[in-house]
Amino acid sequence: MIVDEEMYKVAIRKLLGSTFIMRRKDKKVYDYIMDNEHREFIMSRLEEIGYGLEWNEEDEIVSLIDLSLQNGEETPYNFHRFSPHTIYMLFVLMLIYEEKKANWVERIIVNFEEVQDRLQSLHLDITPSEKRNAYKQFRRYNLISVKDRDLRLNVEEGGTLEIYPSIMFCMKEEQFALVLKDLEEKIKEREEGEDNDYNDENMAD
Repeated sequence: MIVDEEMYKVAIRKLLGSTFIMRRKDKKVYDYIMDNEHREFIMSRLEEIGYGLEWNEEDEIVSLIDLSLQNGEETPYNFHRFSPHTIYMLFVLMLIYEEKKANWVERIIVNFEEVQDRLQSLHLDITPSEKRNAYKQFRRYNLISVKDRDLRLNVEEGGTLEIYPSIMFCMKEEQFALVLKDLEEKIKEREEGEDNDYNDENMAD
């Protein structure tokens, strides 16, 4: 097979840099990777260094996955590098995306207030700086679109972002369930702590 070396290098560089490639944003690279012969060649090269490809033709998304993790998990490259706060932010955006998609909304555009309200409902205290860093990471990996201007302003109100369908491929069901369980335990601990504080105050009275 004759390989376009330049396009091959571009495809690999973008996969390693962004993890997710969507046809709506990068038609040329997506079409190159999804050509059957090219895809097989790229996958064989990636497997030599512990990586693989996953794709969803309906949403026209291809992603780089890390095959080298323990327990046989196949996780999107870079996902395991996220901080706990970033993972919680990712979880919240996935929830919002799933809810809006169920209402047959074509493009999922939300404002910062909506994200902030959902974080507060889950008792997640994430600083503006942590939110800003998470949004920047998500944009880099083609999970969202957000303007620099909005990120420079208050990331808890005023700005908007578009959530891409690629966000739903960031976690396997098992990983999603683990994050949900972790959040439920945190909420339970917090509520129990508040109850104990309330009881202590009443006893003091």
